Amino acid sequence: MTLPKGTVVPQYQPELKSKAFITVNIVSQQEIGASRLVFDGEKETVKSSLISMVSISCYGKNAVEMTLKLKSILQATRVRERLRGIGGAIINMSDVRNLTYVLGASAEERGQFDVYITHSHVTTLSLEPIELVDIYTNNSIHQHITKD
Repeated sequence: MTLPKGTVVPQYQPELKSKAFITVNIVSQQEIGASRLVFDGEKETVKSSLISMVSISCYGKNAVEMTLKLKSILQATRVRERLRGIGGAIINMSDVRNLTYVLGASAEERGQFDVYITHSHVTTLSLEPIELVDIYTNNSIHQHITKD
């Protein structure tokens, strides 16, 4: 799926210059189950499974029709295969909402829907080795243990 250059823009801009455009915004992310931890002696990797709610809004002439078409395109096999290739999947989509409103003497057309996507998030942390540890026992014996 390709869209004309400049069609998809960041949602929170002070001023949008295009007459027809699409915004994509991650609204929320919820972790599914517990994260998995992998430690290889030098670094720790935290792998989390998430469900993200992504809000897609279309603005401009025929925005609601454009929104319906975009929702249909996201259900295509090609899109689902590409998501699966990167470990993601669309698990649900909301109904398309007509959010057209009147601004001054004209109406600004807007269509909007939400997509729920499951995906993985991986964070890798470097862990420095512990070189020296002080140990105190019940008998107040002070010992130093060093890495060999």
